Amino acid sequence: MNRFFYLFSLVAFTPLFLHATESSNVEILMSVQVLNVELIGGSLEIPIFVKDNTVLGRSILKNTGNGPEDFALKISKTTEEDWQLVQSDPQKGEYRLHALWHQWDIFPSQSEFQDNDLLNTQDQTSSNTLFFNDSETHETNGVKGMQVQSNEERSLFIWVEGPSSGKGSASAHITVTALPSM
Repeated sequence: MNRFFYLFSLVAFTPLFLHATESSNVEILMSVQVLNVELIGGSLEIPIFVKDNTVLGRSILKNTGNGPEDFALKISKTTEEDWQLVQSDPQKGEYRLHALWHQWDIFPSQSEFQDNDLLNTQDQTSSNTLFFNDSETHETNGVKGMQVQSNEERSLFIWVEGPSSGKGSASAHITVTALPSM
């Protein structure tokens, strides 16, 4: 019985004695990810006119952070309060914007934009389907606005649908904002 108690005491309390008798230093290495996206080509200031129905030239966005990130998009400003953003076909005084990450050297047609590519005023983080043609037939590697590596660029195209007729001003300017997201 004594041997069992001695063995139990040795096993149970040795870590406490060892830990208590030695001081130790613990080093913690911390890596901070910096998220940043910059517009390096094109514009995210979108002019819209009555009866517009066009895909604009590409805007180039670059991950200038120090790690991979997803790009989030949103409509952040409208110059004309008379014009209302809608998710359906625009009528008098309404507009709709679609966004699509796409191969840089091929201009997308309107048929490549899908219902899940509609911009709104909330942060919308890019995914395998959001702002990307689910049945894309062009290059897809390094095209999407997600898991963008540091110093990589992506091409964004915007399809503008203006109102069927005017209400107040004949044009408006819409600002689209791109934000980094994890």
